[in-house]
Amino acid sequence: MLARWAVSPRTRAWFMLMLDPQARRELGPAAARLADGFVERAERLTGSRARGRLLIGLIDGLLLDELTRGTVAAEERQERLDAIGRIVGIGR
Repeated sequence: MLARWAVSPRTRAWFMLMLDPQARRELGPAAARLADGFVERAERLTGSRARGRLLIGLIDGLLLDELTRGTVAAEERQERLDAIGRIVGIGR
């Protein structure tokens, strides 16, 4: 699930929009609702709000790395996501 979430066009588009202060202002409440939806999903997945926020922060870091340095191979991405899952208590 983390792999699908991290590479989904919706997640990547959201991340790129949120990097743009003008886009955040223009989206206003819609951006806040979308962000809340990500937090709620992460909270359900991890079992706590704090771990859900941590999960989002770690995935945001992974996405930023890929957007600024280039996409990594699927195997490397999976290794990164497995590590994130272990950190937040949902990994293998």
